[in-house]
Amino acid sequence: MKRILTSLVFAAAIASAAADLSLFPEKMIQPMVGFAKWQCGKEAITAEQAKTYGWTAVVPVKFEAAAFRYFNVELAADADVGGSLSIYFRNEGESKLDAKKYFRTKFTLGKGASRIVSVPLNGALWQGSISGFRFDLAAKVGTVWTIRRVWFSDSRPADANGDFTVFPGSVPISKMVGFKSLTREGDTLVAEQSKPYAWTADIPLGIKAEDYAFFNCLIAPADGKPVNGSLSIYFKTDGEKKFSAAKFFRTSFSITSPEGQIVTVPLKKSWKGFVNAFRFDLSASAGRKWVIRKIWFSRKVPTAFMNRAFYGSVALGKEPATLRESRLDLVNNREYRFAFRSSKTVRTECEASFFFADGRRLGTVRSSGGNELIFTVPDNAVRTEITLVASSPDGGSLQNFSLEENANSSGPYWQAAWICHPEARRTASLASFSYRREFELPADPTDARIQLTADDGYGLIVNGREVARRRG
Repeated sequence: MKRILTSLVFAAAIASAAADLSLFPEKMIQPMVGFAKWQCGKEAITAEQAKTYGWTAVVPVKFEAAAFRYFNVELAADADVGGSLSIYFRNEGESKLDAKKYFRTKFTLGKGASRIVSVPLNGALWQGSISGFRFDLAAKVGTVWTIRRVWFSDSRPADANGDFTVFPGSVPISKMVGFKSLTREGDTLVAEQSKPYAWTADIPLGIKAEDYAFFNCLIAPADGKPVNGSLSIYFKTDGEKKFSAAKFFRTSFSITSPEGQIVTVPLKKSWKGFVNAFRFDLSASAGRKWVIRKIWFSRKVPTAFMNRAFYGSVALGKEPATLRESRLDLVNNREYRFAFRSSKTVRTECEASFFFADGRRLGTVRSSGGNELIFTVPDNAVRTEITLVASSPDGGSLQNFSLEENANSSGPYWQAAWICHPEARRTASLASFSYRREFELPADPTDARIQLTADDGYGLIVNGREVARRRG
């Protein structure tokens, strides 16, 4: 028998960059007023809201205010709840917290859902050397909290792929004009228009504009019927009290799938500075009812894969726009069809490229015209990349992207599940973890295939010899 020893080393950016200042779980945080059954464990704090307002004891720190622009708490609750998170702080040389030195943000949480609530730290108050702080939670009495992490950061915490999710998340969203109703039902927003133009109330944000290039909304008509309309975003930056007619972006959409689609609004020249609030507008026929599943900001055109398909709407101009999805994890020897819809005046070029483990290009398949590309993933490809270049002289758009496997294609399926080291959650910077498995084969193999992936890199060692490595 041949004994095989495999060792797999993953390098992953588990939480935040090393520049963040993590307070919990590294340090113990104790309550002061308004909490009951406070238990500060190694991985989480659990506490019950005994009064409408509850706050912690002062946590001593030492850093320059300019180093951080956000105070963050990762929270979960035992029931649907709305509330607010505040931070009070003191400067070097001050013995007490100043009631005027605080920042606050409102939030909503769904039952059991863990969310990061971020408080933007900006303006004339946030300066100098910070020597201590406390944080306050305001919510209904009896709410049971689970606090998994408390930290300061320079950038607003993003998703694993660098996006910032507004909904479903902790940011509250309410109606303003033109909506008959706008209610949260679990992890969806259900909205009904009473006028052809409808917009939300101010939505608190607090992000650096340069960190994001697209505003996105995953939206579907409640009745599942095709609908045309437009999505707009208005925004305010530091020091601005009202929305400006000059600070908005808009894109038209045509939703034909009952599942809905991602409508993407590109954020262009005037999108700069520190954005503290925004609102979004929907334009469609009065009486239209919507189901909104996700609202988020992203650094690139989103591709939300759901059952090997994704939906989107991208506005185009005269200059060619390049859409690229470079991290497709497709099955070898399987045939796929990439398709999309476009306006009559849209010109497109599409290709699928395949790569070896070391990054060398294995081959490329290009479209022969039309709005589809059919390709088969080669046997020894470890990565597939789809590139679509499009332009339109009169502002056309691309819509209803899909990537589907041909039902008649053949080849071996590989099944696996994500694994995570128990220490990974408590790691605040780039870290590596090792996984090992020993097994025996009845005879010496002549060749073998291993398929694996990691966030965001790995090294594979077999019997003491490194056979594969990939970063990013």
